[in-house]
Amino acid sequence: MGQPQPRNRMRQLILDCGAAVAQVTVNHLVVGSNPTNPAINTGIIMTNCIDCNIELTEDNTFNRKDKSKKRNKCKKCENKERVTITQKRKIEAIEYKGGKCEICGYDHFYGALEFHHKNPSEKEADWSTMKKWSFERTKKELDKCMCVCANCHREIHNRIYIESVP
Repeated sequence: MGQPQPRNRMRQLILDCGAAVAQVTVNHLVVGSNPTNPAINTGIIMTNCIDCNIELTEDNTFNRKDKSKKRNKCKKCENKERVTITQKRKIEAIEYKGGKCEICGYDHFYGALEFHHKNPSEKEADWSTMKKWSFERTKKELDKCMCVCANCHREIHNRIYIESVP
């Protein structure tokens, strides 16, 4: 497969000349560029969001630690993509653990299913951390957990609390 067709002249310039040359050549489109010395370029090229096609600005994009990386999505589209990825990962994890609450069998809504570590001393991370890992690494942590619905999870923790009170 060939490269995707550029949507505008600046993207064509980047494809033809390389990003470094394009930044100097189209200096007026570079955020944070140095107009007195085009060779010193502190910014990145701003284009349009690849999903919704709105013009990218400093205000509607997330800051990158590495300023040399080109932003290609607006905040709204990046957030939507992150939510979608997170939902897919949770569904994958739930299916790996059997797809339902291991206590009562609840299986109606994935958002109501959670992971409970059987032995808290073996807990390496909770779901908010695990969702960022590779699925192979996540499986190793999920093997230490049971899939339970929110109600059963609260009951488990309530029992643990009651048993620990003198």
